[in-house]
Amino acid sequence: MDIAHIGTDNGGAFVVQRGGRRVGELTYTRQDRQVVVNQTWVEPRLRGRGVAETLVASAVRVARNRDWVVVPDCSYVEYAFEPVSYTHLRAHET
Repeated sequence: MDIAHIGTDNGGAFVVQRGGRRVGELTYTRQDRQVVVNQTWVEPRLRGRGVAETLVASAVRVARNRDWVVVPDCSYVEYAFEPVSYTHLRAHET
């Protein structure tokens, strides 16, 4: 599954396309090192096939590489961040 990262200085998205159509996306806003993941969406017919999981994994890979911390503001990402392997990327509330 190919995922494109479309990023700007203050946010972006990870996108899955099939047949020229967007079928999944994870969107975020960013300020300095802090990234707020605010939405994960997958076309209904593709849900349960690992698309959202792959989107989150792509976002985590970029966050690690860029030394960002993540604030899950999306229920799926909140759930996905429960594994220990992602906890070091999670922004701590102050």
